[in-house]
Amino acid sequence: MAILTLPVDQRIIDIDSQRFASVEKALVELITNSDDSYVRLEQAGSDAAGGVVLRYERHDRGALLAVTDHAEGMSLSRLRSVLTYGGAHSQLAAGGTTGRGFFGRGLKQAVFGLGHGWIETVRDGRLSRVDLFRDESGSYVYDDQDGDRAAASGDYARLGLPPGGHGTRVTIVVDNPQVTLPLFR
Repeated sequence: MAILTLPVDQRIIDIDSQRFASVEKALVELITNSDDSYVRLEQAGSDAAGGVVLRYERHDRGALLAVTDHAEGMSLSRLRSVLTYGGAHSQLAAGGTTGRGFFGRGLKQAVFGLGHGWIETVRDGRLSRVDLFRDESGSYVYDDQDGDRAAASGDYARLGLPPGGHGTRVTIVVDNPQVTLPLFR
């Protein structure tokens, strides 16, 4: 299992993530990403029916946030490319796709702005997972599990996807002390 540093100047991630130290901003970004995926399906003439499922658990010292869609899903190579840091590298900036948001930076901003998390996605029968977190030295890193694997029936059930379907779940552990959460009690 290789842990790799995100391919960008770490100071940029720090600056960008500070803008997303808010559950509300992260939710808007993740829901927008899901909706954009449905739009791309629709534009390709595919069935674009589906929902966006939100899960929020408030805990004594933080929270858990998960956003799941049943849209396109991503291959492992696409998921890895999402980790290249936005701007000119994003499909949106290059004119390769339509969408809204932060030109390929919003997903990472949302995760790192709130704490740490992971992305699970199924496409063409393959499950990919990437964990995003900070290492002991404070660098922004990811672990892509050294590859994808065949999606099992339990993976589809856990992600709430129909057997053989596509989709993505982004899960964030909200543990950044800069994030304001309502009092637990």
